[in-house]
Amino acid sequence: MPTPPIARESLARLCRDLNAGCTSLRRLGLSATTRIDAQRAVAERVIEGYSQFGAGAWERLYATKAERNAALGVLAEAVESQRIFAGLLSAPHNVPASTLARWVSGPVDLEQERACDGDTHGRDTAFELLVFALLRECNLNPQWEEPDIAVTSLGRACLIACKRPRSMRRINRRFRDACSQIVKSRTRYAADREPPFGVVMFSLSKLYDCVPIELPTAEDVERDWVYLDAFHTRFAALWETRRETLLAGVMFHLLRAGFDLQERLMIQRQYLSGVGLTHAGPSGGRAMNRIIHALKAVTNSVRQSPPVR
Repeated sequence: MPTPPIARESLARLCRDLNAGCTSLRRLGLSATTRIDAQRAVAERVIEGYSQFGAGAWERLYATKAERNAALGVLAEAVESQRIFAGLLSAPHNVPASTLARWVSGPVDLEQERACDGDTHGRDTAFELLVFALLRECNLNPQWEEPDIAVTSLGRACLIACKRPRSMRRINRRFRDACSQIVKSRTRYAADREPPFGVVMFSLSKLYDCVPIELPTAEDVERDWVYLDAFHTRFAALWETRRETLLAGVMFHLLRAGFDLQERLMIQRQYLSGVGLTHAGPSGGRAMNRIIHALKAVTNSVRQSPPVR
C-alpha cells in the first residue's frame, strides 16, 4: 500500500491563491471566471462561518447532507484550480487564452453537470490542465499540443491524451478516440526519429459514486484504492488491444475531498494508478519510468498493476 495520498490545505491560503490566479487571468483579458469565483465564495463562506459559529459551522452553513456534499465537491475543485494556477504561473507556457477561458466556464456544481448531462468542456479542460500542471511540477516541460499534451523524457517524446468519460459505458469509446488522436499526432514527427509513445490518461472523478466525506480515515483511503484496482483489469484488456502500436499504457486519476473543521483545512486525496507503462521499447520504457517516478514525487500516490503478459 502506498503512502496515503492525503494533502491538507489552509482555506485562507486557498482563497489567496485563487484570487492571485484570477488576477493573472484578467491580465490575459479573461474577465469571466465564473467557476473559480464560485469556488472561492464557498471557501470564504466556510471561513466566515467557522469564525461566527465555531465547530457547528459546517451544519449551520449547509443544513442537509446533500448541500454539504455539494460544497465539498466545489472545494475539491478549488484545490484542483489552485494546483493548476501554481503550475501555470511557475514559468512561461504555451497554453492559449481560449483554453483558459474554456476551463473557467460551465456549470458551477459537478452534481448539476451530472444531473442535466450539461456542458462538460470546462471540467474536461480542467483535467487536461491538471495533468499539464503536475508534469510541470515534475520539471518535465510539457507542451500544450495534440493530442492534448506532449512531453519529452530522455530524448523520447511522449504524447498524452486526456479523457474524462461521463459514464462507464463510454470508457471504451473514449479510449478508442484517445488512441486515434495519438496515432494522428505522431505524423508530425520526423521519420528519422524514434517514434513517440503514447499514454491515455483517464479521470475517474465523474464516475465515482461514493459521496465526499468530511474527514477521511484509513478505511476511506483503502476503499478508494479498491475502487481504482477494479479498473486495472478493464484497462489492461483495452491496453492489450493497442500495445503493439506504441501505446505505453493507461493511467487513471481520481480526486477526492474532505474537510477538517477544527483546523479549517481542506483535505485532498489524489490518486494515480495505471497499467502497462513500461512497454514502449527500451528507450521508451526508461523514459516512461522517469515520468512515473516524477509523478509519484508530486502526488505521492502512483502505483501500477503487474505487467500484463
